[in-house]
Amino acid sequence: MMIINLNIMRYIQQFLTLSTVLFFCLGGCKEGAIPDLNRAYNIIIPTTAPDSVFGGQEIRFEATIITEAGLNKIQVKEASSPFQLISGMEKMGLSGKNNTYEFVHTPTIEDQGKVFNWVIVAFDNEGHTKSVPYTFKVIARPINTTIKIPTQIPASVNAGATLDFDFEVNAPDGIAKIEAKINGVLIIGSTKTIFDNEFIDNYNFNYLTSDEVSGNNVITIEVTDKFGGVKSAPFSVNVIGLPKPVYTYSNINLGAQNSTIYGAFIDLELGTVYTIANAKANSDLIDLLSFHSSNTGAAIAVLTHSNSAKYVYSPSAYPNDFLASWAVQNDTELKKVAPNGKVTAANFSTLTDEKLILEAFNESGTSTDNYTSYAVGDVFSFKTVGGKIGVILIKKKSTGLADYQTIDIKVQK
Repeated sequence: MMIINLNIMRYIQQFLTLSTVLFFCLGGCKEGAIPDLNRAYNIIIPTTAPDSVFGGQEIRFEATIITEAGLNKIQVKEASSPFQLISGMEKMGLSGKNNTYEFVHTPTIEDQGKVFNWVIVAFDNEGHTKSVPYTFKVIARPINTTIKIPTQIPASVNAGATLDFDFEVNAPDGIAKIEAKINGVLIIGSTKTIFDNEFIDNYNFNYLTSDEVSGNNVITIEVTDKFGGVKSAPFSVNVIGLPKPVYTYSNINLGAQNSTIYGAFIDLELGTVYTIANAKANSDLIDLLSFHSSNTGAAIAVLTHSNSAKYVYSPSAYPNDFLASWAVQNDTELKKVAPNGKVTAANFSTLTDEKLILEAFNESGTSTDNYTSYAVGDVFSFKTVGGKIGVILIKKKSTGLADYQTIDIKVQK
C-alpha cells in the first residue's frame, strides 16, 4: 500500500509541474522551451497612463520591462488580427534585465470617437514574449473659444451697403484661423491666419453687399483653434435688393367674346394676345381673359372664374375650345389698386422699375377672380403663377359683345 501511495504522489507532482509550465507559457514561450519558473518577466504600465485623451493631445508614459533573460526589442501592435505593428512604435537593440520603453503617440482630430485597443509586446533574448494590453479612447476636446458679435449690426441694409464690423475673439487653445461665410459659402478674402496674439484677436469683417444676395442671409464667423475645434457665431442680415426694371406693353387691345378682330386672352408676362383657339393650345401661358356682359358691361377675369367657363366661353358657344376643356387654367392673382394707391393713371407711364409696382400689389388686399365695376383710368395689380408681379391700366372699356378694351401693362422682367 505504501508503494502505491508513493506512485500516486509522484504522478500528482508531475501533473502539477506540467500544469504550472503550461500556465506560465501562456505569457509567451518559444516553441519547445520550458521557462525557468523562478525568472521574472513582466511589463508594467504606470497608473498615470491615460485611458482617454483629446484629439491632438499627446500620450506619453514610460513602461517598465523586467526580464531575466535580457530584453531584445519592444513593439506596440494592434490587439486583434492582423496584429498590425503601429508605425514608429518599435524599439530594438536593447540589453539588460531592466528596461524602460517610452510610449509616445498623438491621436489626430479625425480620431475623435475612436477606441484603440493596442498591446505592448516584449521579446527577450531567449525568444520568449510578454504582452500587456493598453486601451485608450479619443474624445472631443471642449471648445473654449468665444466670439462677441457687435450689437450695432443692422437687421437689414440696402444692396450696395458695406458691412464693416470688428468681432472680438478669445481662444484659450490658440487661434489657427478665422473666416466668414454667407449662407454656408466661404466669403473670398475673409480668411485670416496670421495673428499678433494667437489667443485674442479683433477680427474685422468687411463685406460689400450686392443685389445677388438680396433677401435674408445668414452670415457666420468661424474660428478654428489650434486643436481643430471650430466655434461659430451666426447672425442674420436682410439685404434689400435694388429695384429691377420692368417690361412695358402699351395699347394692348383685348376683344370681347364676339370680337372678330382681337383675341380675348392674354399672356401678361409677354403681352401676347390669343384667340380662343390659339389660347387653348397655349393654355399654360394664359393669365387673363376679357369679356363683355349685357348687364354689367366690360369685364376682366382670371382663368379659374367659373362663370366665364359656364356662361361666356362655354361648350355651347365654343364646342371645340370651351374654357373648361383647357389643359391648364392658370389662377392669376388679380387685385384692384385704390385710387390713391402707389400706382395710378397719373404716374403709370413714369414707372421704370418694380419698386412701386411691388408696393401696389402688397397694399391692395385680397385677390378677386373677376372685375366688372371699373372705369377708364383704374389700375389693377396682378401676380402670375410664374411669380411675376405687374400692373394694368384701363385705357378703354368695351361697349358691346363684339367690341374691345385697351390696356397698358408693366410687369417684372
